[in-house]
Amino acid sequence: MSTGLGPASLASLVNCGFCWAVPGTPCTDIGQHYARYLRAYRRGLLDAAGLATVSAAAVYITAGTIVPDAQPITYVRW
Repeated sequence: MSTGLGPASLASLVNCGFCWAVPGTPCTDIGQHYARYLRAYRRGLLDAAGLATVSAAAVYITAGTIVPDAQPITYVRW
């Protein structure tokens, strides 16, 4: 699905499954929990490429990981 919105904007359209922030309310001052991106993906708002971009931003990631809203994407090569 192509909406023209970035992953952080799409994630904010759903409840957070980690801290239960309601749609339109950020999880924290710096970003959203990864669980929120997963929920947006499961609901069809975020496509696989968007989720992959968010997932690649960290060396390891859990449902409680905070993904900063405006972070540059850094790829780690092993």
